[in-house]
Amino acid sequence: MKWLKLIIITGAVIIGLLLLVYLMLRSASCVDIDKERFPISGIDISEHTGKVDFSRLNAQGVSFVYIKATEGTNYTDRRFRVNSESVRSSGLPYGFYHFFRFGKSGKVQAEYFLSRIARDPGKLPIVIDVEEWGNSSSKKSGSQVRAEVKSFIDIVTEQTGRELLIYTNLSTYNSMIKGYFSNKIWICAFVDEPDEQINWQFWQHCHTGSLEGVDGDVDFNVFRGKLYDLESLTVNFRDTW
Repeated sequence: MKWLKLIIITGAVIIGLLLLVYLMLRSASCVDIDKERFPISGIDISEHTGKVDFSRLNAQGVSFVYIKATEGTNYTDRRFRVNSESVRSSGLPYGFYHFFRFGKSGKVQAEYFLSRIARDPGKLPIVIDVEEWGNSSSKKSGSQVRAEVKSFIDIVTEQTGRELLIYTNLSTYNSMIKGYFSNKIWICAFVDEPDEQINWQFWQHCHTGSLEGVDGDVDFNVFRGKLYDLESLTVNFRDTW
């Protein structure tokens, strides 16, 4: 019986340690925000977020929403259609983003993305998501990837008449974006505040947020500015496209 007791104790210790690690990882992926300095908060969502009741967001301090539209050259987020249709009735400013695949043509990715948002390109600036995470299998060099990213940006900018935002994390910003692109940045950074030298407009500071009416974890972001600054970014794309 001693060995059984030992197994139970050992199992309990392991479970406790795993729970501690899990809680540490969750807390490490969120940064507390000074609401006086950054009063405008928003979220970004994808199929991984699950079902979202947009009618309940505004009352919880959500001022804008970004929705994943596409990835690579042939993948549309499984909740893109329902999210893009549901957000319109919420009255919240919204925009769409594309996850860029390093090993694929920037031109083909741009054309695919534009084909999916053609009926409604959103109100907020369009975003290209550029990050090394999820792109480790690409055999292209940094300069080759940047050329493809530039091709995507140029095509979408020309088609929509709007400058794109680049979403990225600190590591990819330093290795791929800094010094090469003048676009404003949507930075993912779990630090007290992103470096002032980064020309950031949005800051993703949490990956594991929770909201009433949202099934899963949700990413929290702040906007660098006041409400009227955010409103100045919202446009009717059909006027320019």
